[in-house]
Amino acid sequence: MKNIKLTLEFDGSRYVGWQKQKNGISVQQKINEAVVKLTGEKCHVAGCSRTDAGVHARNYVCNFKTESEIPVDKIRLALNNILPEDIVALKSEEVQENFHARYNAKSKKYIYTICNREVPLALGRQYAYSFRKKLNLDKMVQASSYLIGKHDFSAFKNSNSKVISNVRTIFDISIFSRFICLL
Repeated sequence: MKNIKLTLEFDGSRYVGWQKQKNGISVQQKINEAVVKLTGEKCHVAGCSRTDAGVHARNYVCNFKTESEIPVDKIRLALNNILPEDIVALKSEEVQENFHARYNAKSKKYIYTICNREVPLALGRQYAYSFRKKLNLDKMVQASSYLIGKHDFSAFKNSNSKVISNVRTIFDISIFSRFICLL
């Protein structure tokens, strides 16, 4: 049995998040369906973490186990012919039998983009939050410094959560302003 690690990129605009749910279509569901179609085997694709509805990802890692004889380097190509255009397999590779995308994850990086102007975005609106009032970047940087380090985030978890530890370490927070003009 081979353990296949996939590195994905996806636009989460049309999905209820990573994890398969009853209330809509998830990224995990689409990946599972594509893997089943490709291999002919029933399988479970495990992701490195859950995402909320509408969240996008770059270099998202997941894995699945298969008996398929398809060469590992061809899995990426074949999946990209099956997957919808808003989910792309960037890489497929064979990993050790005990590798698990969630439990072997070493860190995660989150990027939040705010469009800070009087009028909302028309182009790229699904990739940025629009906020009309002027932001005070100095105060945002000062406040964010309190989040750096190891903290218990129990107050943010779902009451039905089965997560063992709510302690997380934030290594860095960068807040900056930049203006991009596309012509």
